[in-house]
Amino acid sequence: PAPAAAPAPAAALAAAAPAASAGALPAQVLFVVGRDTLGAAAREEIEAVVAALKAQPQLKVSLSGYADQRGSAVRNLELAKQRAFAVRDALQAAGIAGDRIVLKKPDLVIGGADGESRRVEIVPVP
Repeated sequence: PAPAAAPAPAAALAAAAPAASAGALPAQVLFVVGRDTLGAAAREEIEAVVAALKAQPQLKVSLSGYADQRGSAVRNLELAKQRAFAVRDALQAAGIAGDRIVLKKPDLVIGGADGESRRVEIVPVP
């Protein structure tokens, strides 16, 4: 039998992950462990959000950043904030006005150990 393939590194898995709920709001932008940079799947998700926002010019969104349990609490709080800033900056670079984006501190910044804990939530503001 052929030898088993080595598991893919987490960064490769996150980059290859399909966009979560593309085109729909609310949305989640996922991040690699310890990073605040946008991967390919994150950029695709943001493109879908931009399209939704351009289709509804009156709509505003709130952004909340999260981190997983790894590392220090202080570092994770900063990482969650930097992730929200990265998503905000990408939205603005794509033509979404800053007054349509609200940065919101979530009630609980630190999540579990899974990939969804490393995210920015994009939620329509009523």
